[in-house]
Amino acid sequence: MRTRFLLSAAALLMATAPVLGHHAFGGEFDPNKPVLLKGPVTKVEWVNPHAWIHLEVTKPDGTKEEWMVEGGTPNTLLRRGVTRESLKAVGRVLLPAIGLIVVLGVATAGLGALLAHFAGLTPLEGYLATSPGGVYAVLATAVETGSNVTFIIAAQVVRILLMLFAAPLMARAVVRISDHVGRQTRAITAASREPIRVAD
Repeated sequence: MRTRFLLSAAALLMATAPVLGHHAFGGEFDPNKPVLLKGPVTKVEWVNPHAWIHLEVTKPDGTKEEWMVEGGTPNTLLRRGVTRESLKAVGRVLLPAIGLIVVLGVATAGLGALLAHFAGLTPLEGYLATSPGGVYAVLATAVETGSNVTFIIAAQVVRILLMLFAAPLMARAVVRISDHVGRQTRAITAASREPIRVAD
């Protein structure tokens, strides 16, 4: 009985050895040297063991170069809501989304300038107090620049609390307006069911 157990344990260890040898992110990539790639997606391969996204990147000298970005397994991506259709949807809304982000940044800078003027702060402190960015990034910037950290964090806490209370009201208003305009349906379609399942 003991021999059978030892043989079974040895077989189990030998069977899992290839799993332990699977390549790690740190073995192939340097996480301290990220690369920013910009360009149209030319091809998406949903293959095992990893999906591949092909990009056509324009180099500084104007020549084009194809890059392949390795993703997770197709099953993992699908479980997280990433599908071919979702990538196409992102491609369709990317430029308008970037435009809205720029508009939000300019509006925030304007509110920060007004706050700085009326509260006697520097323009940077006004911007950091109203910035919609992550609180940790705002805090780090405030500390590094010698800004009024107490005021900036207090303003950020008020902003977050307002968003927590206002977000549900704003969502309801958007649904009502969408119902009135008739551009959105509340029906759960096959395309919208998967992200809901993933979120649950």
